[in-house]
Amino acid sequence: MVSHLYLKTLPISIQHVLAMIIGNIAPTIIIAQTIGMNVSQVTQMVQYALICAGLATLLQIYGIWKIRCKTSLSLWELTLHSFLLL
Repeated sequence: MVSHLYLKTLPISIQHVLAMIIGNIAPTIIIAQTIGMNVSQVTQMVQYALICAGLATLLQIYGIWKIRCKTSLSLWELTLHSFLLL
């Protein structure tokens, strides 16, 4: 049986995940359309944006060797525009 707490937090969790994804995809699509990319290029750019967001998240959480992100920035601030690093 599912706990009452999980049922209460599930919609909020789904909303958070969707907001994180949309916050990463929307700027990518806007930039791609502004510079006149075709559909396959936009798709590829969205994929790169999501991969870079995942890599930025892993870098912030685990770090590399002795390098770790010790900033006051929240996770979404780092992943939102991390695709611009490409």
